[in-house]
Amino acid sequence: MSKFAVSVLLLIVIGLGVLALFVGTTDSSNGQSASGAFETNHESAVAESEAAKKEQTPPGQLQQRPERRTTLQLSDPVQLGDKFWDPKSPEEVAWRNQHLFPSQNTFTEAADTFHEAANLDHRSPITAIDLVRAELYASAFPEDPGYSISYLERAAAEGSIYALEALSRVHWPTDTKGDFIVSRAYLRAAEMRGNWALSTLRLDDLAPEQRIAVDLTAQQILREIEAYRSSRGMWPLERDVAPGLDEFLEALRRHLDRHSEDGD
Repeated sequence: MSKFAVSVLLLIVIGLGVLALFVGTTDSSNGQSASGAFETNHESAVAESEAAKKEQTPPGQLQQRPERRTTLQLSDPVQLGDKFWDPKSPEEVAWRNQHLFPSQNTFTEAADTFHEAANLDHRSPITAIDLVRAELYASAFPEDPGYSISYLERAAAEGSIYALEALSRVHWPTDTKGDFIVSRAYLRAAEMRGNWALSTLRLDDLAPEQRIAVDLTAQQILREIEAYRSSRGMWPLERDVAPGLDEFLEALRRHLDRHSEDGD
């Protein structure tokens, strides 16, 4: 595994470590939109629209918008005992796989082959290993990321929450590239889509104006995702809240109650 890939892996693991510690204690700014490449393929959208018009709806029945089958595909799924994510339940395993979070084995393989991301283009179906390859490639070659960023954006539009988190890391400022507000906005968008655990990693390092910019940019990102899906005859994305929220809140409330009692 290259030194660069190891560095990216460490950034992800550090973030997970902060979350684990918290749980333990509780028992592009160039005038363009933030996402940049949620571009509508107008020819495809028009063709789908015309095809839909040709289908006559029987009298008395509501016309339903056709649902295009998702292009997300899982090959090496996360399982209980995966050391990368340490899922706590079968429900969390299913949630992570639904959103193409890579397993430990997937990340290791992708880190050794991430140069293949230069040829992703419009490869379909979207896979977890190609998401990791795209993230590593875009981070290694920020001046010439090829198709890697557009691949991540397409995956996010298809429904992958992991892709939103990967885009946050890709847009993190470096010496030559990146945008702090856009990076945090992608993380906020992933939280709004349902990864509530990210809220525990939101540090108070933003000025009020920056926080407003992050929240509004996240809204813009999600709006553009919905426009992408609508143009292709796909249903709007629903929030898919990660398992464990109720248990976490209960532990947090007990923690707050103890501190309140100690202060009396």
